[in-house]
Amino acid sequence: GRPSIVLRGKKRGTVSSILVSLGKRPRDAIFQYADGPPDENRYEDYSPMLRDILSRGLREARTKAEAKSS
Repeated sequence: GRPSIVLRGKKRGTVSSILVSLGKRPRDAIFQYADGPPDENRYEDYSPMLRDILSRGLREARTKAEAKSS
C-alpha cells in the first residue's frame, strides 16, 4: 500500500484521509477518500465526480468568456 501518516492518541487522532491530485486537464484529476485511518481503511476513488465538477466549471467559464467577447 501507500505510505501514510497516521496520528494516534487517547483524545485525538486521524479520523479520515484525502488524496487529491490536479493536472492540466480535468481528466487528470484524482480524488480518493478513506473514512478512517488509511492504514485501517481503504481509499475509495471519487475521481470521476471531481473530474465532472472540474469539466463543468471549465465549460461554464468558457461559455461566459465567449458571451463577453460577442
